Amino acid sequence: MKKLLLAMSALAAVALLVPSSGVAGVNDSSGEGLNANIIGVYTTQTANDSDVSYTGTPGPVTCYAVVKNPVNYHTGAPGSTVESDITVLGGFEFKLVLPATVFLLSGTMPAGATNFLTPPNYLVGCNIPVSNRVATVVTFSLGWFSGTPEFLFVSPVDNVPSVNGKLAITDFNDDFRLNPAYPPYHDFAIPVFALGQALDSEDATWGGVKSLFR
Repeated sequence: MKKLLLAMSALAAVALLVPSSGVAGVNDSSGEGLNANIIGVYTTQTANDSDVSYTGTPGPVTCYAVVKNPVNYHTGAPGSTVESDITVLGGFEFKLVLPATVFLLSGTMPAGATNFLTPPNYLVGCNIPVSNRVATVVTFSLGWFSGTPEFLFVSPVDNVPSVNGKLAITDFNDDFRLNPAYPPYHDFAIPVFALGQALDSEDATWGGVKSLFR
């Protein structure tokens, strides 16, 4: 599957665009940034930590899947501990997990991006520049009509994930090198987005929400 994501990324990529600057996240003990390679869902494309809720009128809701602080941990020779900011995404992989009462009306990707799975699964080859540490990868239109509070999650794809148990991104400028990616807080049991209920971005509040699902 790793080779498949790399090959599909290469097939779908078009001419190299001018890259923008990025920044790596804070590293944990494994060498992978706790704040890097995050794939979340937000009400804005700037993807502020507070933009994780929609509390407006029930109906069609627009929100954005955004990759935050993308980092290539394998720049140079395979196994290298050198890391660098990804300035152009070459691919991404995740599944949007929706409750039964919320409908995926549409998922629009940037021009030139190709999804090789069926939504809400996304295994995508692309050429998306990173600007101000973020890249919008899918614009969703969700049908939320009940008015009942609901929670959305992300997870690895239903197919065999390219990185076992994780999400994934590739680096356009490094031969589509595969890198693991994560939901916010590195925990698939924590919702990434709420409809009809505000979610605080603080860890303690997320922990409280998480406890509802245990």
